[in-house]
Amino acid sequence: MGISLKNFLEAFINSEKYGDMDTITLDISPSLYYLQMAVCSATNIIANAISKSEIMVYIDNKPVQNEDYYLLNVSPNVNQTSSEFWHKVMEKLLADPNGEKGVLIIEENKHLYCVDTFGLKSERPFRGNVYCNAVVGNLSLQKNYYADQVYLLKLTDKRIIDILNNLYTEYGKLIETAANAFKRTNGRKYKLHITGYQPSDENFLKVFKDTITKQLNDYLKSDTAVYPEFDGYDLKPEESQTPKSADDFIKLRKDIFEMTAAAYNVPLALMTGNITNIKDIVNELLTFSVDPYADLISEALNKKAGYKNFSTGNYYEVRTSSIIHRDMFELADPIYKLVGSGFVKDIDELRLEAGLKPCDEFWSKQHYMSKNFEQVKAMKEGENNE
Repeated sequence: MGISLKNFLEAFINSEKYGDMDTITLDISPSLYYLQMAVCSATNIIANAISKSEIMVYIDNKPVQNEDYYLLNVSPNVNQTSSEFWHKVMEKLLADPNGEKGVLIIEENKHLYCVDTFGLKSERPFRGNVYCNAVVGNLSLQKNYYADQVYLLKLTDKRIIDILNNLYTEYGKLIETAANAFKRTNGRKYKLHITGYQPSDENFLKVFKDTITKQLNDYLKSDTAVYPEFDGYDLKPEESQTPKSADDFIKLRKDIFEMTAAAYNVPLALMTGNITNIKDIVNELLTFSVDPYADLISEALNKKAGYKNFSTGNYYEVRTSSIIHRDMFELADPIYKLVGSGFVKDIDELRLEAGLKPCDEFWSKQHYMSKNFEQVKAMKEGENNE
């Protein structure tokens, strides 16, 4: 990003006389990057959490690892892993400026693809919408997709990124003002007096450009340099102003991160790295940010599967418990109490909650309770025999 001096010079030089002038640019710090950095931080946290989740597939209310499980958790298509796939889905859902229609996932040849762009051919409230012009990579698919053939993930009509962009319009001006004020008072400024030339001279622009871009620019940027001062050139430093603190600039930048964290319901500590209680922060992240998106994906998968499958125990569930790192020794006592109280149905259920694979053994599918963790059935039989 640069500021052009062309308009500035044209105010003092007759542009019609000299024709087109080369543009001299000065680099400035684009304040837009702070919003982009904040949004990327927030969306990456959510996307990484979702991509780390496990999508369970249930048949007859029992977890299975079939072809659907492989597609959703290992490799949706030949070019992507599941982590790459779901990361792309979440990025488009949360931050894509062109994603107001939502994220469309299609199935082709038993593979899943996240569509880059698509169109709405027909909006049909009672029969389901029809989508068209789907593009995956550099491939344009010239076919229609009906609502019951695709997975559509969509947030509310008012998207977070759109709200942030509107809010940031004024914040960007404040940040640029604070940054410019800091530069003005802390930078070095000089006055160059050139004699022997007038703005109307044909050689003025050439002299100006050569002096600014070649001689002065190199001289001011170098740690050690020699500036040859010829007759007709007088370079003098301006009186320095009282140096201005960068506190205002830093506070505005902090406000951008706080605003973005609040918009995405992401704990600010995760974005800034100022973490004190990781357990509470992770629980807050899962409860208010990750779990709602996990539910959104689960609902989209089950919607396409249909009511008949869902009502007979064939369904999908995005489990976010695998996101948390668990210490088995810390879990030992809680597990003992859960099993002993009979709160959990069986050992396999508890292992799933702990982010572990079920044992899938006869003993791991039994319901236990206290009295040395006897089977509930045995306890009941013992009571009947007394």
